[in-house]
Amino acid sequence: MRIAFLILALIFIPFIESGYSQPLWGVKWYSPLFMDVIGDWLLVIKCIAVTIGLAYLSRYKEELKTLIPAKLLYYPIVLSVFTIGALQFLFLSMGLLTMGFGASLEEKHRAKHYDNMSIYVLTSDPGAMGSAYHSFFIQCPKTLSFYDLTLIQKIDWLRDFDFHKQGNMLIVSASNTETMSFDLSEFGNCH
Repeated sequence: MRIAFLILALIFIPFIESGYSQPLWGVKWYSPLFMDVIGDWLLVIKCIAVTIGLAYLSRYKEELKTLIPAKLLYYPIVLSVFTIGALQFLFLSMGLLTMGFGASLEEKHRAKHYDNMSIYVLTSDPGAMGSAYHSFFIQCPKTLSFYDLTLIQKIDWLRDFDFHKQGNMLIVSASNTETMSFDLSEFGNCH
């Protein structure tokens, strides 16, 4: 019975966690950059867990027959679990192969800290299938090093840009001398 729970946990916990767009079910701890790094390591851990779960499923399939007495239920259940595990392994492996490609973490995550708030910028570049953009957030600290993000504005991708806070305004300056400003007064300070 324990081996059945172990197999299900090794295959379905990574499966459920992969359904969330952010690592660890959307937990926001320390910083977005840190959580991105955790997400990469979590991908490796999930791939290992699913591999072990599939190996245990193959090794202990005879013992599992004793837990499910009806053959009509045994084969569909084992086949379903194996299919979910195998497909998950395939997609996790593809994620591992593409892990080092794309923008560096420093290009993807930028943050500046001011007296009463932090401004965080996430650069998203989905590649040929979508348009690239920058999302500007106010990052507010919470207890135990957790944080919360409040979206200020999402803008089209800029090659080289800088940003700073001036009074209650967020000023974004692009390399082509384009300047944008966003009012921060409606967001208030972090509490």
